[in-house]
Amino acid sequence: HYMIIAVGNCEVRLELAAAAQAHGFHFATAIHPSAIVASDVEIGDGTVIAAGAVVNPGAHIGAQVIVNTSATVAHECVIHDGAHIGPGARMGGNVVIGKGTWVAIGATLIDRIKVGEGVIIGAGAVVTRDITSGVVAYGVPARAIRMNDSRFLSKVEHTSDKRRPSSDDWSPTEDRGSSKELSQILE
Repeated sequence: HYMIIAVGNCEVRLELAAAAQAHGFHFATAIHPSAIVASDVEIGDGTVIAAGAVVNPGAHIGAQVIVNTSATVAHECVIHDGAHIGPGARMGGNVVIGKGTWVAIGATLIDRIKVGEGVIIGAGAVVTRDITSGVVAYGVPARAIRMNDSRFLSKVEHTSDKRRPSSDDWSPTEDRGSSKELSQILE
């Protein structure tokens, strides 16, 4: 039995996928005929690439991801499981998007940006610096405005490695720490 979970909410999509997999379902990958996807792109199970989307060479797209209508994923981007790249969103080269992160309609991320897990990037935002896990960020330039209070964040496994990894080994699972104040995240 093959299926696609067509739910925009990252958290709900990941929960449904886990339940379906536990019941023996497998996931199809859907790529719209008008999407342009380079031949070397790695795409995980259950991922949907919508009409007019462009995914350039060297990109890695996890499982249960949505790359929505007319979104652009530039060269060597990494999009982790369950993320949603909204309609018309633009990602420069070597961008990393964490698990369960939602990049809303029309957002722009410049080259080499790293966005943590469970983040919401607001519509039309321009992301010019890294965004830590678990926040809602928007504006031009985008900045963290508040914590994302999603249930998803309590399920994210955090690493205890506090060093800032290089772009070769960066993981979006930085430890947010339960006592971190928003003012610390805004620094």
